[in-house]
Amino acid sequence: MTVPPRRATPALLQIDAILVRLAGADALAEIARYLTAEFDSYRSLAVYHREDPVLKRSAWGGPGPEPPGELPMDAGGAGTAVRDGGASRSPPNADPSVPVELAVAVEAAGARVGALVVVARPGATLDGSDRRFLTDVARRIAPTLSAGPSLRLL
Repeated sequence: MTVPPRRATPALLQIDAILVRLAGADALAEIARYLTAEFDSYRSLAVYHREDPVLKRSAWGGPGPEPPGELPMDAGGAGTAVRDGGASRSPPNADPSVPVELAVAVEAAGARVGALVVVARPGATLDGSDRRFLTDVARRIAPTLSAGPSLRLL
């Protein structure tokens, strides 16, 4: 279990505090930075907003390489999560140097407005506890991600 409840609750409270003090892309970037610092298994976390036919990166954090600025809606884990709703995990790989990726749809007012994408550190796994936790994070950031034009300037 990567994110046990005893760690999820304080992290969600910290995210709530960030959202009270910061707005827009600054809030999303701070949340990404915080989560990658707090959870050792997260190498990077990126937040993408939907601009059909692509997902555009709104913010990211972590010591991993910078994630792509755009992802296609018709391929990959983030595109699948946004198209189909819910979460999409990369298939297991026998090579531990290939990182595991988990994408979770961000929904606001019944529409899928973007995705959270976490890339695990080499050798780390992402499980159902990560999916549940990131789904809670997605609910909290949905109003910020769907807020509009300020995010589009990045």
